[in-house]
Amino acid sequence: MLDLTEEERAWLTRRLALTHDDQGLEIFLGLTHEESERYQLLSDSKRNITLSEAMEFLILDTKHTRAICQASTLRRKRIP
Repeated sequence: MLDLTEEERAWLTRRLALTHDDQGLEIFLGLTHEESERYQLLSDSKRNITLSEAMEFLILDTKHTRAICQASTLRRKRIP
């Protein structure tokens, strides 16, 4: 399970940003479990990150954001 507060988990679930992988592990939509853990680590605003880590974060964030957009589009198409 990702290290999230219940409030964070509820907000992310409403945004369609969280899901579970084939092993039942909580992940950020569009990312693997390993990527999700790394994404969460790199998202910590209290942590200083290197330029290469910032680039890694942008790649993971783009992947995650695209997956959310696709899920939202599919959801809207299903709602009559």
